[in-house]
Amino acid sequence: GGGSVFKFNASVFFFCFNLSQSAIPVQDPQDEQDPETLALALVVLTYVGGVMSIVGCVVLMFTYCLFRELRTLPGKLLMNLAVAILSSDLALVGLLTIADYVASQKYCASIAIILHFTFLSRFSWMSIIAFRLLLAFSSPFSSNYSSEVQKREGEKKTFLCACALGWLSPLLIVVICIALHFSVDLIGYGENSRCWITRRGALIG
Repeated sequence: GGGSVFKFNASVFFFCFNLSQSAIPVQDPQDEQDPETLALALVVLTYVGGVMSIVGCVVLMFTYCLFRELRTLPGKLLMNLAVAILSSDLALVGLLTIADYVASQKYCASIAIILHFTFLSRFSWMSIIAFRLLLAFSSPFSSNYSSEVQKREGEKKTFLCACALGWLSPLLIVVICIALHFSVDLIGYGENSRCWITRRGALIG
């Protein structure tokens, strides 16, 4: 493109005013990555990360089940989060592996529904734990005036409410999505050989 040259204190500056297509660098075709190579790298990273996450969740669950002292209210919340992460990782790694050998739209839709529920459960339990941490740091001395029995009853009610929010609320959302999928086809579970939500509007929502 065209431009102008300006000199200032023996230094030369070049200012370009015409930004045409010739000024846009063109990528060398040899630098382009092979789509099959990228897909293979993505699959390897998914499986390696999934297996590592599964092992970590199993070790955490075994540790918390072995030591009773760890099974306090925060420990129980963490165990439920580990179960949610473990279930989603098993669904992602195991079920998608089987899906490569089972060419069925219904099976792929089932995988999409399971993944939808487990991912929502992960998000719900992480939100619950984050909210509990917020309460713990915002009022650290509020529970010192209650008796041990009141603490246990309060923790029991809190844990039941957390289980309802962590498991039942994602289940309710998925049940509504399943009803919309089979009634008006707004979700698109497992269509076009994609074991996930295929409708863009539902995915954004």
